[in-house]
Order: sequence, then structure tokens, then C-alpha cells
Amino acid sequence: MKRKFLKSLGLFLLISNFTPSAAFGKIKLDVKNEKNVSSSNVAGLQMEDSSAKELDEIAKKREKIIEYMEAMRHVEWSPKEDMLYWNPKMGFVYKKGETYYGIPYTQKNRDATLEKFLKSLENVNGKKIYDGPYKKGEYLGTDCSKAIINAWTLNADPSFTLDDTLEMFKNLGKGSLEPVGEYFYTGEEHSTFDITNTNGEEVIFKSYEKLKPGDAILTCSYESYYGNDWRNNYWHCGHVRMVVSVNLEEKTIEYIDQAGVDDNKKLYGANGKSSWRREKISFKDAYEKGCIAVGLAKLLNRPKI
Repeated sequence: MKRKFLKSLGLFLLISNFTPSAAFGKIKLDVKNEKNVSSSNVAGLQMEDSSAKELDEIAKKREKIIEYMEAMRHVEWSPKEDMLYWNPKMGFVYKKGETYYGIPYTQKNRDATLEKFLKSLENVNGKKIYDGPYKKGEYLGTDCSKAIINAWTLNADPSFTLDDTLEMFKNLGKGSLEPVGEYFYTGEEHSTFDITNTNGEEVIFKSYEKLKPGDAILTCSYESYYGNDWRNNYWHCGHVRMVVSVNLEEKTIEYIDQAGVDDNKKLYGANGKSSWRREKISFKDAYEKGCIAVGLAKLLNRPKI
């Protein structure tokens, strides 16, 4: 009887020292046939599965964002009449009958989604003709920030409400747009250069390494005319680029952006026929331009507060 008891005790100790949860990553359990799997273990497996599905959904959203940016960049069109650039001081004119690529650049009537712009095109003898409006340069278009915002809101986060590079910068880390990687900032800076200079190359470069398709690199500076009333009384400049990929060996970021007209009164892309670009920038150049790595909270698994 004593021997039987010791045998049972040894078996109990052997079983109690086995921890199946430690082997979950290596062994696929057949839950249907495993009667002794605890409810907590099943819940753990379900959580893993749910997390994997969520990451897959995020990856799909990132892919759609890039596809949408490419579609906006490639749309082909021609103006029905000469179309003065939104800022006449730049001296550029979209010429009647000329073929251009990508939604045009403007800082006036800048709410043109791809769908809205396509509806403004007429098919005339196989050519897509933009049908207006033209008055006072208020043609349909987007700029660097609005193009990216459209791609984000239509493919990942419909609740995203920030309107331009200044609002992106001033609202960084407040629930909808978040830092990518880890760098120090107070939220009181008046320039992204303050952030890059404070953190230094090594920290900022590491944040660039964390960028994924659908994230962005942002540079912005502003000065308020009247105290802290930055929304209504400010001067600011900024630019934002959509990240397509990161090459860790070359230390480069491939991006899509809308850049408008250069100092020579020529559109930046497609040999003067597009305000859009798909190019690369080195970590070094991005750092020197004051670029910080940012991304949608919903794509970073950081839901809105």
C-alpha cells in the first residue's frame, strides 16, 4: 500500500512539473481531441490567432494606402483650357491640351480625392479632359499633406481629422498620429528640427529603421503671431512624405510625395509633367531636413485615446 502511494505521488509530481503553456509556440495542439486542455490555454491560443488576424488586417491597410497613393500619382489628364497654378507668383500654367500625370497640386481647393478628381474628367476622343472648375486657379487638387490624409482616411482611419502638416506636428502623440520608434519630444517645440537636434542622428536613424509602408516622414516649423493661438494666427512651413519602404543596408527611405513646382517654375516629377514623385532619400538627408518618423495610431496598434 505504501509503495502504491509513493508511486502515485511520483506520478503526480511529474505531471505537476510539466507546463504545456511553455511549448505552445512549438507544438500545434488539436483542441478538438485534447480533452484536458485548460480553458485559459484555449483563450491564449484564441488571443494569438486574433492578434495575427489584426496584424494581417493592418498589413492589408498599409498596402491599400500605397496603392491609393500610386493611383493618385498616375492618373492621366489634360486641361480643357490653360489653368493658372494656385499661386500665380510661381509663374506656372497647366497648358491646354498638354498631358499631365497625378492629381494637380494646389493649396486652395485641396479636397480632391481620387474618386472626385476622376469624376471631373471627360473622355474626349480617348483623352481624359479636366472639365473644371478653373476660375481664379481654384481647380481641384491636393497638396503633400492632403494627399496623404486622403490615403489614410479612405483606407485606414476614417476618423482622422488633422488637416495639414502643422496640425500633424502640433497633435503628435495625442491619439491619432504617433511617433514611430522612440525619440524624445515635449510637444512644445516649434520645429521638428528641435526634435531631431535634441535627439541626435543615432536616435533619429533608429526611428527611421522602424518605418513601414503607409507611415510618413514629417518636417514642420511654425511661429505664432499672437501668443499660443497657433491655429488662427501663425506662419508655418512643412512637408510630409509617404513611406513606401526602408532599405536598412543603404539607410534610405523610399517615398511618394506631392511637391508642386520647383524654383525653375517647373513641376517636380515626370520631366515637368507631374507634381508627384516616387524617390529615395537617405537617412542623412532626411535628418538634415528635420524629418521625424510618424504613423497612424491605428496602424501602430495604438488606438485613439
